[in-house]
Amino acid sequence: MMTVAVSPTLPYAIKYRKHGRIVCLGKICRNDDGELIFGVPYKGRPFRTPSLPLPVYLHLLAAGVRWWIIRFDDQRKAYRIELARVDRVATIGTDGELTVPLRMFEACPYPEWPYAVRSVLIR
Repeated sequence: MMTVAVSPTLPYAIKYRKHGRIVCLGKICRNDDGELIFGVPYKGRPFRTPSLPLPVYLHLLAAGVRWWIIRFDDQRKAYRIELARVDRVATIGTDGELTVPLRMFEACPYPEWPYAVRSVLIR
């Protein structure tokens, strides 16, 4: 079940309980063109097939997020997928998350995004 009373001012981080601990999955912010994005940086951690817990996915849709962007900081490369497409191309992983192969993402300009000091815990 998702519980979010009011979304904080942008940008804000999305946190979720995984494997018994709270982890930060990414952040919601505006892209240069003003569209809402969910940004997930990878730097100094192993890359796995991108996935989203269903409650997080539903929160992102309700918040009006258009793009899910995966950013590889060490390579300064980024890839995106329209969030509305995720439920059509995803499979359900063994952990119950919506899993989207990176090949379903398209290359995009490397985004800079602001630091998020606020967060929302999605349940």
